[in-house]
Amino acid sequence: MTALDYSADVLGAVYLLITLRFNLWKWPAGVIHCAVFGVLFWMFKLYEVSIDPAHPDAGRVESVGVVFGLICVILTVRRNIWSWPTGIVNIVFSVFMFWWAGLYADVVNMFVMFVLSLYGWYGWLHGRKDDGPLVVETASPRLRAGSVLLVAALSPVVGWILSRLPGVSYPYWDSFILVASLVAQWGLARKYVENWVLWICVDLVAIPLYARKELRAASGLYVIFLILATCGLIEWMRALKKKKSAAA
Repeated sequence: MTALDYSADVLGAVYLLITLRFNLWKWPAGVIHCAVFGVLFWMFKLYEVSIDPAHPDAGRVESVGVVFGLICVILTVRRNIWSWPTGIVNIVFSVFMFWWAGLYADVVNMFVMFVLSLYGWYGWLHGRKDDGPLVVETASPRLRAGSVLLVAALSPVVGWILSRLPGVSYPYWDSFILVASLVAQWGLARKYVENWVLWICVDLVAIPLYARKELRAASGLYVIFLILATCGLIEWMRALKKKKSAAA
């Protein structure tokens, strides 16, 4: 047992004593304190795994990230605002998973995705200042063309930069996932239907890439993501059609 394992045990014991002393199990304080303890406990585990990929908890960390990622996409398809905080939890776990796999573009991707997730969460909560709440819509032809050109232009540039880093794996495929994911995440934050098309492209590249890196749980998750992204495209197109019919 490592020093961090002992630290996690001490943290748990102290938390239990404080909970019993101050009756913190009562609603809603109990839920809040359990959530805080859970975050602290998993931060210990994530740090251990980040410095030792062979750590026995590595598979568990990957599995927890997979579960939250799956919940996030399901909620996103249903246009549920809780998809954003759930996705943020998935991002935290994914950072460590991609780090030890040598997929550094994905690590950078997760940090930017974190910022975009906060932006999307705020946007879905408050909408546009002038137009009210965000609704599902299509991007303009100019915006669609610009997004495609941005992905096509930046992917090889980022890939070339990554290829110069030591220990990097599949830099050009990884860079495509990075750039396309960021553009797709921005489109998702604005509720553009086209974001699902980009996510489908990302999934098609990520599935074999993560399988090659022996991230089997992540690869399997992206198979499910591919199915859900297709469902999301259909569902959002249906919502868009319904909105247009109501406006007619």
